[in-house]
Amino acid sequence: MPQLRLPPAVLRSLPGSARSRPRRGWPGRRPRPGWSASRSPAPDLHNPAIGSARRPVKVARHSEENSMSMTTTQTVRDWSRRPAFKLLSIGALLLALLLPSTWVDQIIGEREARQDTVRDEIALAWGPSQRVIGPILIVPYMVREPGYVGQGGQVFPPTVTRRYAHIVPSRLAVGATLSPEQRRRGLFAAVVYTASIKLEGSVTVPAIAVPGSPDAEILWAESFVAAGASDLRAWNNAALHWNGTDLQPSDSPPAGSECGAMSFMSWTLPNAIAPGQTLTFSNAMDLRGTGAFHVVPASRQMTLEMSAPWPTPSFTGTMLPRDSAVTDKGFVASWQDGGGARQAVWFANTPMTCGGPTSTTSAMPQQDGVDLLEAVPTYRMVNRTAKYVLLFLALSFLTYFLFETLSRVAIHPIQYGLIGLSVCLFPLLLLAVAEPLGFAAAYLIAAGAIVIQASLFTWSVTKRARLAVLFAGLSGTVFSFQFIVLSLESFSLLAGTVALFLILSIIMGATRRIDWAQAS
Repeated sequence: MPQLRLPPAVLRSLPGSARSRPRRGWPGRRPRPGWSASRSPAPDLHNPAIGSARRPVKVARHSEENSMSMTTTQTVRDWSRRPAFKLLSIGALLLALLLPSTWVDQIIGEREARQDTVRDEIALAWGPSQRVIGPILIVPYMVREPGYVGQGGQVFPPTVTRRYAHIVPSRLAVGATLSPEQRRRGLFAAVVYTASIKLEGSVTVPAIAVPGSPDAEILWAESFVAAGASDLRAWNNAALHWNGTDLQPSDSPPAGSECGAMSFMSWTLPNAIAPGQTLTFSNAMDLRGTGAFHVVPASRQMTLEMSAPWPTPSFTGTMLPRDSAVTDKGFVASWQDGGGARQAVWFANTPMTCGGPTSTTSAMPQQDGVDLLEAVPTYRMVNRTAKYVLLFLALSFLTYFLFETLSRVAIHPIQYGLIGLSVCLFPLLLLAVAEPLGFAAAYLIAAGAIVIQASLFTWSVTKRARLAVLFAGLSGTVFSFQFIVLSLESFSLLAGTVALFLILSIIMGATRRIDWAQAS
């Protein structure tokens, strides 16, 4: 019977064949000196324990492990490519990026607190927010109380108490012209002003009848006039023209002449007054302050005229101006109060205390005036901008996800994170540039820098210039629209809601052909 001879290729493929096993050592490597065949005997190819028992089991085990490893890797890879898994990963990354966004918010709060501290320091040196009251005619009187015998036979002697009657002007006209400016300390600033105030009015002296004390002694000869402000250190030209006579303020105010944040000065009258007299007065003074200026309408009838070359006033107080005109060059406003003090006379234990015209219980309005606001409040605008970071992150991630889904480009989660950090950096960059340059210029610089950085990164990730240009256009549009929304005061909510509606409509249109059921 002829002997069967197999081709060499078949022989090499047989298990246990010497030709099918890999050679020892590296290809082309010479054996080391002293190496002999006796140290590494050739295997017996005809031994069934080696050819059919040991080697096939080992090969099968390795093949099974490799197959399971490849199956697990392929399963994880398939899951990671599914849109549902991708969206979950993006959501988790979005939540993680809220932490650096919170840090940025804390930095903004710290800088705003520093701005408030600097404003208080400037106000302490220049003058605080001023509130002016007066002049008011004050007439002392004496109340005599008889003695009596108390419980247990204790004898209380008669007492004499000095008290005060406050008579408000029957007519008061106040004119105030504010000259505002900005005082800076480093990168921080405060709005200060010098107010040129003119007072003119008249007082009709009534007959004083003290309630519960008909026998009270009225000390007409000791009458005096008092006026007050938040800080008298910033009060210049304190001379009072009273009924044809120029009066100088007293060296020391009367006892009990401070009320909270108000302090008072007084003028002693040269002649005694009497009921039925009508006394006129006028005064021109300069008063320094910071931020706000108000007048307490301590008069039966008061008119207030106020003007300043400041384009962003905020009229505050119990009453709004009767007439006002605000332009880019400044404002003019006027108030008219016909019942500023419904009581012509009130009584107190001490002059000009909180029970007097500065009290809410005296049937008298608190104040009328204006706050000089910043044209663009930097920290408030930066705070509003920081609140949109989450929306910017969501739109950036959604754009990248649509690039992956529609344009078949692969973007790693780390690349999502890097583009998210770029967006989180925007409010901090805006704050750093806005402090020296102002909000408008800082917004242009910060938004432009972020758009350029993110677009170049998108180009390097996707390797497609068209997608990078598209991302730049979308980002620039979002930043521009946000600036418009921030500039709006009354219609910012309407504009923002319409913008979100349009964005959602665009997303619906871009994803209308995606089979989400098949993709997931």
